[in-house]
Amino acid sequence: GIDGSYKCLLENSTALRDGKWRDDYGHGCAWYAAAEREGKHVCSYAPAQLACPVACKSRQECFPGHVSPTPTFYAWDSIRRIDSLAPNGKLCLGSHLTPEIARSECEAWVTAKGGAPAAK
Repeated sequence: GIDGSYKCLLENSTALRDGKWRDDYGHGCAWYAAAEREGKHVCSYAPAQLACPVACKSRQECFPGHVSPTPTFYAWDSIRRIDSLAPNGKLCLGSHLTPEIARSECEAWVTAKGGAPAAK
């Protein structure tokens, strides 16, 4: 059999791929995989386990332990198309803004940037 420390390999390890090995009868990893699917326990042969880790399922990928997922926050719980009602677009106000406050903040921003405020 295979030593326990040899079973768990990193995902990109070349040892986690079936090779071009052939047994004394000319059988390769594809033959071993097909025979295993048919219920023949040919992968108990140690050289096949070492040479055909995928076909014989003799090695497994190691996982780096449980990693907590990064929390996801959504600005909206749905998507909505907002059509333009005027040539300059449409302003969507948050619940804390009134049209008057939004206009004064917009004018202050435009003035601070050196531009002209929008026409009334």
